[in-house]
Amino acid sequence: MTRSARQPGAGSRSRQGAKESLFARWESLRQQLTLCSGRRSLWALALLPLLLSACVSPPEPKPVPIVEGERLLAVGLAAYQADNYAQAADGFARALRHYQGLDHRRGILESHINLAETALAVRNYSAAARHIAAAAAIAETEGWAGAARRIRLLQAAVAIGIGRVDDAIAQLEPLLPPEGSGGDEVAIAALADRAMLALGGPDADAWVHRFAMTVGRQGGSPALHARLERCRAALAVRDGDPGTAETLYASALERYTAIPSRRGFAATLEAWGETLAGIGETEAAARRYRAALNVRLWLMDRHGTSSDLLALAQIYQAAGEADRATAFERWAGIAAGPQSLDWAILRSELLPY
Repeated sequence: MTRSARQPGAGSRSRQGAKESLFARWESLRQQLTLCSGRRSLWALALLPLLLSACVSPPEPKPVPIVEGERLLAVGLAAYQADNYAQAADGFARALRHYQGLDHRRGILESHINLAETALAVRNYSAAARHIAAAAAIAETEGWAGAARRIRLLQAAVAIGIGRVDDAIAQLEPLLPPEGSGGDEVAIAALADRAMLALGGPDADAWVHRFAMTVGRQGGSPALHARLERCRAALAVRDGDPGTAETLYASALERYTAIPSRRGFAATLEAWGETLAGIGETEAAARRYRAALNVRLWLMDRHGTSSDLLALAQIYQAAGEADRATAFERWAGIAAGPQSLDWAILRSELLPY
């Protein structure tokens, strides 16, 4: 048997064909990787991080003073979320002084806004207004539209707190989401405030319905659902249905307990107590107000403490307990007064009641 003779140039042609095949495969891969539109295969996308990794550099570390400012804000935020408003105010005030020493405009703005939020939490409206004005001036100078929207929401909260309803409505109007659509956190919070302002008015049902549709469309946080239930409870009271109102208040309390939100919890107890007092259930109303008072004392909320004491004084006066009513009126005046308070003494005097 003889072996066939090898044709001249066959090896070079074979190697050339292999090169052409390899080039064709690479060209196909390149085309798939560089496509900016159309179909992208998963395996091609999987290779992209490998090809781009050499172009990525680690982020530059932040300057130490900026890190320290963020740490102080974080301390204040943690205290705020735990409803420890005195500690929160201290943390935010330290952050403000730190950022002022750096002339760091964004940090100064955030510190003022957080201090305003903290003041609103204990209904110190004069302090809140001061920080809001400082924040508004910075946002206007720097042209920070997003911050300006949040500041407007805070201005509305102050107006609500001091009873200037028309001013509050004017502040909220530009923030409201378009009817029938959703919105961001500021827009939905503005809608919640607007719905609660409408309670007792002729357009209450329309505003509560709009609020409900927006929360239902976007899911909404537990706090928003709790506020919605408080709105619906108020409508039920108006319609002479205290049973439905009590169910809604109880549901709102469960939501605030789960968050947890002591302010929301106390506000719901107070609304529930007012409802019960209105239908003559004075002892049940007093229980709700006493529970709310415990929370307000823990929060060191002077305005809330005074309001709850006055509500209890009225209930006790109507029940013929004149001495008890007089004592609560006296403590309400002390809580609302300008002098400093020893909260430990106030608790020891009031909680036995």
